[in-house]
Amino acid sequence: MRPPEVRSGYPHNPDFTAGLLDLCRGLEMLLNEKLGAISADVARTVLGDTQAFIDVGKGLSDKMRNSLRPNLETVLDKSQKRKSLSPSEIASQLCIGRLAVSVLSDSAKPILRRTPGPADLEQLAIMHLITSEYRNGKTHPVAGSRHIFTSRHEMQALRKLVFGIDEEKTVQKKEIVDGIKRTSWLTNLETGRAIDKVSGGWGKFPGIVPVLEKALGGNSAA
Repeated sequence: MRPPEVRSGYPHNPDFTAGLLDLCRGLEMLLNEKLGAISADVARTVLGDTQAFIDVGKGLSDKMRNSLRPNLETVLDKSQKRKSLSPSEIASQLCIGRLAVSVLSDSAKPILRRTPGPADLEQLAIMHLITSEYRNGKTHPVAGSRHIFTSRHEMQALRKLVFGIDEEKTVQKKEIVDGIKRTSWLTNLETGRAIDKVSGGWGKFPGIVPVLEKALGGNSAA
């Protein structure tokens, strides 16, 4: 009987890329279902309100400020065409929405203000981290890239970030903090606060999905 087939060159380390991509797709679908409308509301409102656009820009990092208009236009266009937003795109709209909450619809305000909730800084930073470090390189692999192969540990780290699950306690906060430092588009102050929150409660970090479920009153699993 032939042994189970494994990735060539990794006889003792099976490739978890397929499972990782499935988890990323599932997370993206959930975020779009629960936060897609709010994201579109943010983009539509801020684009249509000159003063809100100016005020929002003042509170963003240089990177976010310089791409604010195309960012909003891309999200609105995708929404109108019923295209899926990435976790990072949703996170960016929640970040913008935090700064424009006073002009948004009544249905958006409670979600953006709720804590623990999806608009908390550490949640925004981790949604962007997942997109940058776990999703993008796997979805569009480049020859020779380290992202072509997915280790067991990468899968465990993603499970911790998405669900708060790490039964073997193998995912160290330092690797996640370092990832946030590499990828964050929040201001330096906000990034520092996000890192402090992750570091201070890493052992009990709940994950994106449980926080979303609690913030939406238990409806995110529907």
